[in-house]
Amino acid sequence: MSPEPRAAAAGGATAAGADPLLGNVLGGARLERCLNKSKLSAVYLGRLENSGLEVAVKVFSPAWSRGGGMTPERFVREGRSLASLDHPNIVKVYDIGEQAGYFFIVMNFLKGARPLKLVGDQCRLTIPQVVEVARAIANALAYIHNMGLVHRDVKPTNIHITGDGKPILADFSLVKVEGASQQLTQQGTILGTVNYMPPEQARPDGSFGPVGPAADIYALGATMFWMMTGEPPFKGRTPMETIIKLLKEDVPKPSKFRADRSPPALEKLVLKMLKKKQSDRPQSAHDVMQGLEALIPKAPTPPPAPTPGSSAPPPVPRVSSGEIAARKPVGTSPSVPVATRPSPADPMPAAKSSGSARTVGEPPAVPSAQAMTPAAGMGAPVMAAPSYPPPPAPEVKIMGTIAGPGHIVVAKSAFMLLIVAALFGWAVAGALATYVVLGGGAAGGGG
Repeated sequence: MSPEPRAAAAGGATAAGADPLLGNVLGGARLERCLNKSKLSAVYLGRLENSGLEVAVKVFSPAWSRGGGMTPERFVREGRSLASLDHPNIVKVYDIGEQAGYFFIVMNFLKGARPLKLVGDQCRLTIPQVVEVARAIANALAYIHNMGLVHRDVKPTNIHITGDGKPILADFSLVKVEGASQQLTQQGTILGTVNYMPPEQARPDGSFGPVGPAADIYALGATMFWMMTGEPPFKGRTPMETIIKLLKEDVPKPSKFRADRSPPALEKLVLKMLKKKQSDRPQSAHDVMQGLEALIPKAPTPPPAPTPGSSAPPPVPRVSSGEIAARKPVGTSPSVPVATRPSPADPMPAAKSSGSARTVGEPPAVPSAQAMTPAAGMGAPVMAAPSYPPPPAPEVKIMGTIAGPGHIVVAKSAFMLLIVAALFGWAVAGALATYVVLGGGAAGGGG
Protein backbone atom coordinates (compact mmCIF):
# COMPACT_ATOMS: atom_id res chain seq x y z
CA MET A 1 0.00 0.00 0.00
CA SER A 2 1.15 3.57 -0.54
CA PRO A 3 2.29 5.51 2.51
CA GLU A 4 -0.45 7.78 3.74
CA PRO A 5 -0.77 10.06 6.74
CA ARG A 6 -1.76 8.08 9.80
CA ALA A 7 -5.01 9.10 11.50
CA ALA A 8 -4.99 10.01 15.12
CA ALA A 9 -6.48 7.54 17.55
CA ALA A 10 -9.17 10.00 18.59
CA GLY A 11 -11.00 12.50 16.46
CA GLY A 12 -9.79 11.06 13.13
CA ALA A 13 -7.47 14.00 12.42
CA THR A 14 -3.76 13.76 11.82
CA ALA A 15 -1.88 14.50 14.99
CA ALA A 16 0.42 17.49 14.84
CA GLY A 17 4.00 16.40 14.18
CA ALA A 18 3.06 12.73 13.64
CA ASP A 19 5.29 10.74 11.28
CA PRO A 20 3.24 9.99 8.16
CA LEU A 21 5.20 6.80 7.47
CA LEU A 22 4.57 5.01 10.76
CA GLY A 23 2.10 2.16 10.36
CA ASN A 24 2.54 2.03 6.58
CA VAL A 25 4.21 -0.72 4.51
CA LEU A 26 7.37 -0.22 2.46
CA GLY A 27 9.05 -3.13 0.70
CA GLY A 28 6.75 -5.60 2.44
CA ALA A 29 7.66 -4.29 5.91
CA ARG A 30 5.25 -2.43 8.15
CA LEU A 31 7.03 0.50 9.85
CA GLU A 32 6.57 0.38 13.62
CA ARG A 33 9.01 2.81 15.15
CA CYS A 34 11.53 5.46 14.06
CA LEU A 35 15.04 4.59 15.21
CA ASN A 36 17.02 7.49 13.76
CA LYS A 37 16.29 10.51 11.59
CA SER A 38 18.35 13.10 9.71
CA LYS A 39 17.54 15.81 7.13
CA LEU A 40 17.76 13.46 4.14
CA SER A 41 16.81 10.05 5.56
CA ALA A 42 15.31 8.13 8.46
CA VAL A 43 15.72 4.57 9.77
CA TYR A 44 12.65 2.67 10.99
CA LEU A 45 12.09 -0.58 12.81
CA GLY A 46 9.79 -2.63 10.61
CA ARG A 47 8.34 -6.11 10.45
CA LEU A 48 7.96 -8.20 7.31
CA GLU A 49 4.31 -8.98 6.80
CA ASN A 50 4.89 -12.40 5.25
CA SER A 51 7.26 -13.75 7.94
CA GLY A 52 7.08 -11.46 10.96
CA LEU A 53 10.87 -10.90 10.82
CA GLU A 54 12.10 -7.65 12.33
CA VAL A 55 13.98 -5.49 9.82
CA ALA A 56 15.52 -2.03 9.58
CA VAL A 57 14.13 0.18 6.81
CA LYS A 58 16.09 3.22 5.66
CA VAL A 59 13.88 5.74 3.88
CA PHE A 60 15.24 8.68 1.87
CA SER A 61 13.27 11.92 1.86
CA PRO A 62 11.71 13.25 -1.37
CA ALA A 63 14.09 16.22 -1.18
CA TRP A 64 17.04 13.81 -1.44
CA SER A 65 15.70 12.20 -4.61
CA ARG A 66 14.77 15.52 -6.22
CA GLY A 67 18.14 17.12 -5.48
CA GLY A 68 20.11 14.37 -7.23
CA GLY A 69 17.75 13.67 -10.08
CA MET A 70 17.25 10.13 -8.82
CA THR A 71 14.72 8.01 -10.67
CA PRO A 72 13.11 4.80 -9.39
CA GLU A 73 14.58 2.79 -12.27
CA ARG A 74 18.12 4.02 -11.63
CA PHE A 75 17.84 3.52 -7.86
CA VAL A 76 16.62 -0.06 -8.22
CA ARG A 77 19.10 -0.90 -10.97
CA GLU A 78 22.15 0.38 -9.11
CA GLY A 79 21.00 -0.86 -5.74
CA ARG A 80 20.29 -4.39 -6.90
CA SER A 81 23.91 -5.40 -6.25
CA LEU A 82 23.41 -4.65 -2.54
CA ALA A 83 20.87 -7.45 -2.22
CA SER A 84 23.47 -9.94 -3.50
CA LEU A 85 25.96 -9.18 -0.72
CA ASP A 86 26.47 -12.10 1.66
CA HIS A 87 29.26 -11.66 4.21
CA PRO A 88 29.37 -12.24 8.00
CA ASN A 89 30.63 -8.67 8.62
CA ILE A 90 28.14 -6.91 6.30
CA VAL A 91 24.53 -6.12 7.09
CA LYS A 92 22.12 -8.20 4.98
CA VAL A 93 19.99 -6.23 2.45
CA TYR A 94 16.59 -7.82 1.70
CA ASP A 95 15.01 -5.33 -0.67
CA ILE A 96 15.56 -1.96 -2.32
CA GLY A 97 13.01 0.12 -4.21
CA GLU A 98 10.73 3.14 -4.48
CA GLN A 99 7.14 3.61 -3.37
CA ALA A 100 5.01 6.78 -3.59
CA GLY A 101 8.12 8.92 -4.05
CA TYR A 102 9.96 7.33 -1.10
CA PHE A 103 13.20 5.45 -1.85
CA PHE A 104 13.94 2.75 0.71
CA ILE A 105 16.38 -0.05 1.63
CA VAL A 106 15.14 -2.97 3.74
CA MET A 107 17.98 -4.46 5.82
CA ASN A 108 18.60 -6.94 8.59
CA PHE A 109 17.80 -5.48 12.01
CA LEU A 110 20.83 -5.90 14.28
CA LYS A 111 19.00 -6.40 17.53
CA GLY A 112 21.15 -5.64 20.55
CA ALA A 113 23.94 -4.19 18.40
CA ARG A 114 25.42 -0.79 19.20
CA PRO A 115 27.30 1.64 16.97
CA LEU A 116 31.05 1.54 17.38
CA LYS A 117 30.97 5.27 18.15
CA LEU A 118 28.77 4.64 21.17
CA VAL A 119 30.89 1.70 22.33
CA GLY A 120 34.11 3.71 21.99
CA ASP A 121 32.68 6.72 23.80
CA GLN A 122 31.51 4.65 26.75
CA CYS A 123 34.52 2.37 27.07
CA ARG A 124 37.80 2.95 25.27
CA LEU A 125 38.73 -0.05 23.17
CA THR A 126 41.92 -1.94 23.93
CA ILE A 127 44.59 -2.18 21.23
CA PRO A 128 43.79 -5.88 20.53
CA GLN A 129 40.13 -4.88 20.12
CA VAL A 130 41.12 -2.08 17.72
CA VAL A 131 43.04 -4.58 15.62
CA GLU A 132 40.21 -7.11 15.61
CA VAL A 133 37.52 -4.57 14.64
CA ALA A 134 39.70 -3.10 11.89
CA ARG A 135 40.59 -6.55 10.56
CA ALA A 136 36.90 -7.55 10.32
CA ILE A 137 35.95 -4.34 8.48
CA ALA A 138 38.96 -4.66 6.15
CA ASN A 139 37.74 -8.16 5.34
CA ALA A 140 34.27 -6.79 4.56
CA LEU A 141 35.74 -4.03 2.36
CA ALA A 142 37.86 -6.54 0.44
CA TYR A 143 34.64 -8.45 -0.27
CA ILE A 144 32.60 -5.48 -1.56
CA HIS A 145 35.54 -4.16 -3.58
CA ASN A 146 35.74 -7.52 -5.27
CA MET A 147 32.02 -7.12 -6.07
CA GLY A 148 32.72 -3.78 -7.77
CA LEU A 149 31.33 -1.57 -4.99
CA VAL A 150 32.76 1.31 -2.94
CA HIS A 151 31.15 2.07 0.42
CA ARG A 152 32.21 5.75 0.65
CA ASP A 153 30.98 6.22 4.22
CA VAL A 154 33.10 4.06 6.54
CA LYS A 155 33.02 5.68 9.98
CA PRO A 156 32.40 4.71 13.63
CA THR A 157 28.63 5.29 13.45
CA ASN A 158 28.30 2.96 10.43
CA ILE A 159 30.07 0.07 12.16
CA HIS A 160 27.91 -1.85 14.63
CA ILE A 161 29.05 -4.28 17.33
CA THR A 162 26.65 -7.15 17.94
CA GLY A 163 25.90 -8.67 21.33
CA ASP A 164 28.50 -11.39 20.75
CA GLY A 165 31.17 -8.84 19.72
CA LYS A 166 31.01 -9.19 15.92
CA PRO A 167 31.71 -5.97 13.93
CA ILE A 168 29.16 -5.31 11.16
CA LEU A 169 29.56 -2.79 8.34
CA ALA A 170 26.19 -1.10 7.72
CA ASP A 171 24.52 1.80 5.89
CA PHE A 172 25.20 1.46 2.16
CA SER A 173 23.24 4.58 1.26
CA LEU A 174 26.33 6.23 -0.29
CA VAL A 175 27.54 3.12 -2.09
CA LYS A 176 29.12 3.62 -5.50
CA VAL A 177 29.08 1.08 -8.28
CA GLU A 178 32.44 1.20 -10.02
CA GLY A 179 32.24 1.68 -13.76
CA ALA A 180 28.59 2.80 -13.77
CA SER A 181 27.78 5.87 -15.84
CA GLN A 182 25.49 7.10 -13.08
CA GLN A 183 25.71 6.48 -9.36
CA LEU A 184 23.26 5.64 -6.60
CA THR A 185 23.82 9.09 -5.14
CA GLN A 186 24.26 12.57 -6.54
CA GLN A 187 27.35 13.38 -8.57
CA GLY A 188 29.43 16.53 -8.31
CA THR A 189 28.62 17.09 -4.64
CA ILE A 190 30.53 16.32 -1.44
CA LEU A 191 29.05 13.17 0.04
CA GLY A 192 30.08 11.51 3.27
CA THR A 193 31.36 12.61 6.66
CA VAL A 194 34.16 15.18 6.38
CA ASN A 195 35.96 13.92 9.50
CA TYR A 196 36.60 10.51 7.91
CA MET A 197 36.51 11.09 4.13
CA PRO A 198 39.66 11.09 1.94
CA PRO A 199 40.88 14.09 -0.07
CA GLU A 200 39.54 12.69 -3.37
CA GLN A 201 36.06 12.55 -1.87
CA ALA A 202 36.33 16.07 -0.45
CA ARG A 203 37.38 17.35 -3.88
CA PRO A 204 34.96 15.76 -6.38
CA ASP A 205 36.67 17.59 -9.26
CA GLY A 206 39.12 14.67 -9.49
CA SER A 207 42.26 16.61 -8.55
CA PHE A 208 43.11 13.90 -6.01
CA GLY A 209 41.99 11.07 -8.25
CA PRO A 210 38.75 9.13 -8.65
CA VAL A 211 36.78 7.84 -5.68
CA GLY A 212 37.48 4.12 -5.58
CA PRO A 213 38.53 1.37 -3.15
CA ALA A 214 41.40 3.57 -1.91
CA ALA A 215 38.79 5.94 -0.46
CA ASP A 216 37.45 3.18 1.80
CA ILE A 217 41.01 2.34 2.90
CA TYR A 218 41.53 5.97 3.96
CA ALA A 219 38.18 6.05 5.80
CA LEU A 220 39.04 2.85 7.67
CA GLY A 221 42.41 4.36 8.63
CA ALA A 222 40.61 7.47 9.95
CA THR A 223 38.27 5.20 11.95
CA MET A 224 41.26 3.35 13.42
CA PHE A 225 42.80 6.75 14.29
CA TRP A 226 39.63 7.55 16.22
CA MET A 227 39.61 4.16 17.99
CA MET A 228 43.20 4.78 19.16
CA THR A 229 42.91 8.45 20.18
CA GLY A 230 39.22 9.28 20.57
CA GLU A 231 39.56 12.00 17.89
CA PRO A 232 39.38 11.99 14.06
CA PRO A 233 42.55 12.90 12.13
CA PHE A 234 41.23 16.37 11.23
CA LYS A 235 38.65 18.39 13.09
CA GLY A 236 37.61 22.00 12.45
CA ARG A 237 34.96 24.29 13.85
CA THR A 238 32.96 23.90 10.65
CA PRO A 239 32.81 21.24 7.92
CA MET A 240 34.59 23.58 5.50
CA GLU A 241 37.42 24.22 7.96
CA THR A 242 37.80 20.47 8.40
CA ILE A 243 38.03 19.99 4.63
CA ILE A 244 40.73 22.69 4.36
CA LYS A 245 42.77 20.92 7.06
CA LEU A 246 42.26 17.61 5.26
CA LEU A 247 43.50 18.98 1.93
CA LYS A 248 46.47 21.01 3.18
CA GLU A 249 47.76 19.72 6.50
CA ASP A 250 49.78 16.63 7.31
CA VAL A 251 48.15 13.90 9.31
CA PRO A 252 49.20 14.11 12.98
CA LYS A 253 50.65 11.04 14.61
CA PRO A 254 48.26 9.17 16.94
CA SER A 255 51.04 9.07 19.56
CA LYS A 256 50.73 12.85 19.89
CA PHE A 257 47.26 12.33 21.32
CA ARG A 258 47.72 9.03 23.18
CA ALA A 259 51.27 7.69 23.29
CA ASP A 260 50.16 4.85 25.56
CA ARG A 261 47.67 3.64 22.94
CA SER A 262 49.82 3.97 19.81
CA PRO A 263 52.08 0.95 19.29
CA PRO A 264 54.71 1.88 16.64
CA ALA A 265 53.71 -0.88 14.20
CA LEU A 266 50.00 0.00 14.38
CA GLU A 267 50.71 3.73 14.13
CA LYS A 268 52.87 3.14 11.04
CA LEU A 269 50.05 1.22 9.32
CA VAL A 270 47.43 3.88 10.17
CA LEU A 271 49.61 6.72 8.86
CA LYS A 272 50.17 4.79 5.63
CA MET A 273 46.41 4.35 5.19
CA LEU A 274 45.93 8.12 5.68
CA LYS A 275 48.30 9.22 2.92
CA LYS A 276 46.85 11.93 0.68
CA LYS A 277 48.08 10.26 -2.50
CA GLN A 278 46.21 7.09 -3.31
CA SER A 279 49.37 5.38 -4.60
CA ASP A 280 51.04 5.82 -1.19
CA ARG A 281 48.30 3.92 0.65
CA PRO A 282 48.00 0.12 0.89
CA GLN A 283 46.95 -1.05 -2.53
CA SER A 284 43.99 -3.11 -1.36
CA ALA A 285 41.87 -3.88 1.67
CA HIS A 286 43.41 -7.34 1.60
CA ASP A 287 46.84 -5.76 2.15
CA VAL A 288 45.42 -3.88 5.14
CA MET A 289 44.03 -7.12 6.54
CA GLN A 290 47.41 -8.83 6.20
CA GLY A 291 49.13 -5.89 7.92
CA LEU A 292 46.69 -6.15 10.82
CA GLU A 293 47.08 -9.90 11.12
CA ALA A 294 50.84 -9.40 11.45
CA LEU A 295 50.15 -7.38 14.62
CA ILE A 296 48.26 -10.21 16.32
CA PRO A 297 50.57 -12.06 18.75
CA LYS A 298 51.15 -15.62 17.66
CA ALA A 299 50.38 -18.31 20.22
CA PRO A 300 53.34 -20.62 21.00
CA THR A 301 53.29 -23.78 18.96
CA PRO A 302 52.64 -26.78 21.27
CA PRO A 303 54.90 -29.81 20.90
CA PRO A 304 53.47 -32.55 18.69
CA ALA A 305 51.35 -35.07 20.54
CA PRO A 306 53.05 -38.44 20.89
CA THR A 307 51.58 -41.25 18.85
CA PRO A 308 50.18 -44.25 20.72
CA GLY A 309 52.99 -46.36 22.09
CA SER A 310 55.69 -43.78 21.45
CA SER A 311 55.35 -41.38 24.37
CA ALA A 312 58.87 -42.25 25.58
CA PRO A 313 62.00 -42.37 23.40
CA PRO A 314 62.89 -45.89 22.25
CA PRO A 315 65.42 -47.64 24.50
CA VAL A 316 68.95 -48.17 23.28
CA PRO A 317 69.31 -51.83 22.23
CA ARG A 318 71.47 -53.87 24.56
CA VAL A 319 74.27 -55.77 22.92
CA SER A 320 75.66 -58.81 24.70
CA SER A 321 79.36 -59.41 25.09
CA GLY A 322 79.08 -62.40 22.78
CA GLU A 323 77.61 -60.25 19.99
CA ILE A 324 80.36 -57.68 20.46
CA ALA A 325 83.05 -60.38 20.38
CA ALA A 326 81.56 -61.82 17.20
CA ARG A 327 81.85 -58.52 15.37
CA LYS A 328 84.89 -57.79 13.31
CA PRO A 329 87.00 -55.10 14.94
CA VAL A 330 87.22 -51.85 13.00
CA GLY A 331 90.38 -49.84 13.23
CA THR A 332 93.82 -50.66 14.59
CA SER A 333 93.93 -48.92 17.93
CA PRO A 334 96.61 -50.38 20.23
CA SER A 335 95.43 -52.79 22.92
CA VAL A 336 95.38 -51.42 26.44
CA PRO A 337 94.97 -53.75 29.41
CA VAL A 338 91.88 -52.76 31.37
CA ALA A 339 90.81 -54.41 34.62
CA THR A 340 87.12 -55.30 34.48
CA ARG A 341 84.66 -57.20 36.62
CA PRO A 342 83.12 -60.39 35.31
CA SER A 343 79.61 -59.93 33.89
CA PRO A 344 76.89 -61.56 36.03
CA ALA A 345 75.56 -63.24 32.90
CA ASP A 346 78.92 -64.92 32.13
CA PRO A 347 79.83 -68.10 34.07
CA MET A 348 82.95 -68.07 36.24
CA PRO A 349 85.53 -70.23 34.43
CA ALA A 350 87.64 -72.59 36.47
CA ALA A 351 91.24 -71.63 37.03
CA LYS A 352 93.70 -73.35 34.78
CA SER A 353 96.31 -75.61 36.36
CA SER A 354 100.03 -74.97 36.15
CA GLY A 355 100.22 -77.30 33.16
CA SER A 356 97.96 -75.21 30.97
CA ALA A 357 99.01 -72.78 28.31
CA ARG A 358 98.45 -69.82 30.67
CA THR A 359 99.50 -70.04 34.29
CA VAL A 360 97.44 -68.70 37.11
CA GLY A 361 98.18 -65.09 37.89
CA GLU A 362 99.09 -64.22 34.29
CA PRO A 363 97.04 -61.25 33.12
CA PRO A 364 94.40 -62.21 30.51
CA ALA A 365 95.00 -61.28 26.90
CA VAL A 366 93.11 -58.14 25.84
CA PRO A 367 91.22 -58.39 22.53
CA SER A 368 91.59 -55.69 19.88
CA ALA A 369 89.76 -52.48 20.76
CA GLN A 370 86.31 -52.22 19.20
CA ALA A 371 85.52 -49.15 17.13
CA MET A 372 82.50 -46.93 17.66
CA THR A 373 79.68 -49.15 16.45
CA PRO A 374 76.24 -47.64 15.75
CA ALA A 375 73.55 -49.28 17.81
CA ALA A 376 70.46 -50.53 16.03
CA GLY A 377 67.99 -47.75 15.38
CA MET A 378 70.31 -44.98 16.60
CA GLY A 379 71.95 -42.32 14.47
CA ALA A 380 74.76 -41.54 16.91
CA PRO A 381 77.54 -44.12 17.40
CA VAL A 382 77.68 -45.96 20.67
CA MET A 383 80.98 -47.13 22.20
CA ALA A 384 80.74 -50.92 22.58
CA ALA A 385 82.64 -52.12 25.66
CA PRO A 386 85.04 -55.02 24.90
CA SER A 387 84.51 -58.26 26.76
CA TYR A 388 87.47 -59.68 28.71
CA PRO A 389 87.81 -63.15 30.31
CA PRO A 390 87.07 -63.01 34.03
CA PRO A 391 90.01 -63.20 36.46
CA PRO A 392 90.93 -66.63 37.86
CA ALA A 393 89.55 -67.93 41.13
CA PRO A 394 91.72 -67.33 44.23
CA GLU A 395 94.34 -69.99 44.94
CA VAL A 396 93.89 -72.25 47.98
CA LYS A 397 96.79 -74.49 49.16
CA ILE A 398 95.88 -77.70 50.91
CA MET A 399 98.58 -80.13 51.89
CA GLY A 400 101.14 -78.34 49.79
CA THR A 401 99.11 -78.50 46.55
CA ILE A 402 97.39 -75.85 44.51
CA ALA A 403 93.69 -76.45 44.49
CA GLY A 404 90.97 -74.89 42.45
CA PRO A 405 87.31 -74.61 43.42
CA GLY A 406 86.72 -78.34 42.80
CA HIS A 407 89.62 -79.38 45.02
CA ILE A 408 88.36 -77.19 47.82
CA VAL A 409 85.04 -79.03 47.87
CA VAL A 410 86.83 -82.45 48.07
CA ALA A 411 89.11 -81.25 50.87
CA LYS A 412 86.20 -79.94 52.86
CA SER A 413 84.38 -83.28 52.49
CA ALA A 414 87.41 -85.26 53.65
CA PHE A 415 87.89 -82.99 56.62
CA MET A 416 84.28 -83.51 57.67
CA LEU A 417 84.69 -87.30 57.41
CA LEU A 418 87.70 -87.15 59.70
CA ILE A 419 85.72 -85.19 62.26
CA VAL A 420 82.82 -87.66 62.08
CA ALA A 421 85.19 -90.59 62.42
CA ALA A 422 86.86 -89.04 65.42
CA LEU A 423 83.53 -88.42 67.11
CA PHE A 424 82.42 -91.96 66.29
CA GLY A 425 85.67 -93.36 67.76
CA TRP A 426 85.20 -91.41 70.94
CA ALA A 427 81.65 -92.70 71.24
CA VAL A 428 82.73 -96.32 70.75
CA ALA A 429 85.53 -95.98 73.25
CA GLY A 430 83.15 -94.47 75.80
CA ALA A 431 80.65 -97.25 75.32
CA LEU A 432 83.34 -99.90 75.83
CA ALA A 433 84.58 -98.22 78.95
CA THR A 434 81.11 -98.12 80.39
CA TYR A 435 80.56 -101.75 79.58
CA VAL A 436 83.79 -102.75 81.27
CA VAL A 437 82.96 -100.79 84.39
CA LEU A 438 79.45 -102.02 84.62
CA GLY A 439 80.43 -105.55 83.73
CA GLY A 440 83.19 -105.62 86.29
CA GLY A 441 80.88 -104.37 89.03
CA ALA A 442 78.34 -107.02 88.27
CA ALA A 443 80.96 -109.75 88.40
CA GLY A 444 82.23 -108.57 91.78
CA GLY A 445 78.73 -108.59 93.29
CA GLY A 446 78.23 -112.14 92.22
CA GLY A 447 81.37 -113.29 93.99
